[in-house]
Amino acid sequence: MSSLAANRYSFLSKGFSLLAVFAAGYLISIYPDIGWFKFVICAIYAGLLLFEPKLGFFFLTAFIPVLDFGVWTGNILFSEYDVLFLLTLAVLFWKQNNIFSVKYKGDTLFYALLIWYVLCGFIGFFDYFSEHFSDDIYQSPLNGIRVGKGFISAWLAWYVTRASLLENYRLTLLMLGAGILCGLLLLALGVLWERHVFSSILLSGNIYEFFETLLDFSSTYRITGFFSGMHVGGTALDGYLVCVLPLVFYIVTRQKKQSYFLLSILVFALGLYSLIVTFTRMTIAGFAISFVISGILLYRDNKRLVVKSGLRMFDVYYVFLFVAVIFILTVIKSQAGYQALLFGIMVFFASIVVIHKVKPDIVFVGFLLIMLFSLGVYGVNDSITESQWHQDVDSLNALVIAVTSVVVLMFLGVASGVIFKIKGIKLKDIGIPALVGGGFLIIIVGMGSTRMTERMQGVSSDLQTRSRHWADVIDSAYSDSFWRPFWGFGMGSMPKLYYRSHLDDMPLPNYRWVENDGKTLLEIGKGGYPYFQKITLKPDTVYNLLAVVKFEDEGGILGVDICHKHILFSDQWQPDCVKKDFRLKLGGWQTLQWSFNSGNLGRRGWLDWPPTLQIHNYGSGIMSVDTIEITDSSGVQILKNSDFDNRLNHWFWISDFEHLPWHSKQLFLQVWLEQGWIGLLLFILLIGFGFRHQWKLLDSGESIPIAIVPSMIAMIGLGLTDEYIDEPQTTLMTFAVFFAALQWPLNNVREKALA
Repeated sequence: MSSLAANRYSFLSKGFSLLAVFAAGYLISIYPDIGWFKFVICAIYAGLLLFEPKLGFFFLTAFIPVLDFGVWTGNILFSEYDVLFLLTLAVLFWKQNNIFSVKYKGDTLFYALLIWYVLCGFIGFFDYFSEHFSDDIYQSPLNGIRVGKGFISAWLAWYVTRASLLENYRLTLLMLGAGILCGLLLLALGVLWERHVFSSILLSGNIYEFFETLLDFSSTYRITGFFSGMHVGGTALDGYLVCVLPLVFYIVTRQKKQSYFLLSILVFALGLYSLIVTFTRMTIAGFAISFVISGILLYRDNKRLVVKSGLRMFDVYYVFLFVAVIFILTVIKSQAGYQALLFGIMVFFASIVVIHKVKPDIVFVGFLLIMLFSLGVYGVNDSITESQWHQDVDSLNALVIAVTSVVVLMFLGVASGVIFKIKGIKLKDIGIPALVGGGFLIIIVGMGSTRMTERMQGVSSDLQTRSRHWADVIDSAYSDSFWRPFWGFGMGSMPKLYYRSHLDDMPLPNYRWVENDGKTLLEIGKGGYPYFQKITLKPDTVYNLLAVVKFEDEGGILGVDICHKHILFSDQWQPDCVKKDFRLKLGGWQTLQWSFNSGNLGRRGWLDWPPTLQIHNYGSGIMSVDTIEITDSSGVQILKNSDFDNRLNHWFWISDFEHLPWHSKQLFLQVWLEQGWIGLLLFILLIGFGFRHQWKLLDSGESIPIAIVPSMIAMIGLGLTDEYIDEPQTTLMTFAVFFAALQWPLNNVREKALA
């Protein structure tokens, strides 16, 4: 490359870097509260990256699923992650010298996708529908920016990543892997908090309450993580999980140090737990299929290990062992519960260890096996007799089930230990096969849970609902223009099209911020959709609520409730709520007052969902809210932006039970709707060429397809009945993987780049 071209590319790189800094600075300046401290935090972060730019890849992947505080700040259009992303991108573009110097295979498609995404973003911004101005992002042109930024972010993220892989492959891969692990861990910890697992053990001190909460697979509550976009439902969390879990499994298989191996297994197990408690059928099924592909690709790649150690995963014995143990453990769980399952696993693996590790002393080995047998029988029998689900099993039958299951598992464990010892197989060599078996066991047990059994019984009716909704979405996209289906309706167009078609036949959320007669107001449309704010309350404390509202039509009702809530309610209403309905007079401003006792609200502090004030318009017209305040006995104001002077900062709306208006529920349909036939063709080409390139990598001896191919398969599987590319951070992760599939550098390309 000539010096003139190099200078031109360097100028473009640094110019883009400065543009990203200015964009980040603007977002920081309009971020609610915190003051100058937010600039200090961002400056420290930028300085850290300037010291070691490769850390940016760690932070980019680690904070994707958790750096979103929209339900607290009221921001739907941008999140805290956007600031981190822009600052990271600014440093990487500034520091990377070879970012423009290498030509990549697939660049034509790569750039074509960028051009088409940008074009569809403009279409989504300028071509929108709303009967009147609304601050609802989904009805505004800004939704084109909100959705489109996910695609653009993925493109830019891969753009700097591919250059870094050529510059320092090992360090970049290390940072990406560590970030993905950390991201899934943070998400899983958030899921445990969301399901009250931490509060159950830290506050109750009762180990049984902890396990009861952890293993509650009958609840109707569906986790959301920290994806604020799930205030209208959807599968943003599911899309992230099916995308990263195959990547994490690959990371587990690459660990050589035992401590790192065990830590990554823990993260993978927590990720599987999070997957199960989504209670989404295609999420679990899609990952299960991808997990099978992971095992096949791992076996193909790992022949050296499995052959030299004598461990062939697909030999008849090992296939039989795998299937038999999984089947027996599943039966034990269904007959005796989770305690029995844990004891069964212990008996099987402990039997292998006893035979494999203990010196060949028949008496001592026999003594250990008898003790193990007794402990196993006690654990399984106790689980049956004490379980609330198996009260109809008498003591004799319970003992027969316990003895039979333990004998079979112990026999398989002893036989395995003998074979492993004869063949010289070390216990560490069975770590990955055991992980695969454990993963399938978790999936099978999760699919057999009470909640999933209920969900599976509704497959037929849900498919009919999906089919009707798909037809409805297609009808909503009707246009007189012959060419419109070719270029689509633009990014973020799904909700506006649905609103346009259904404003007359169903109540949909509608609100706006207005200035009227010197007052700043929130106007809320009919439908009862709650508008809320997260607040801090002390338990058993008297608070006073004051609201100044106006209703222009008869039958106006302002509903107020304060409940523990994260993002969505379950099918059943939450306990510990305080509620009040105010019937309003026709016309004119009215001052409403209410004194209430918080009761249990806020009793568990940060370990529980935060108390959440919700206001509803239960009337048939528009309700105007001038002020709403909550004060304690000393007059201290609890609410932020209570008079709406700072527009809608800290206020957020939600749809607990109605989710179809915002989601097409099919990945390819969503792409067609927003990007037309041209965009759909480009998307299919991206997937097809991505798979083809990964096959080439496999043939060349690369192992990265073990991560990327199953991830793509899981995402496509979930996309058959859901879509998740309307949530920017999930879209970023999704398309970053697709782009990596298309352009992951071959080993010889990396060597040439370093030459």
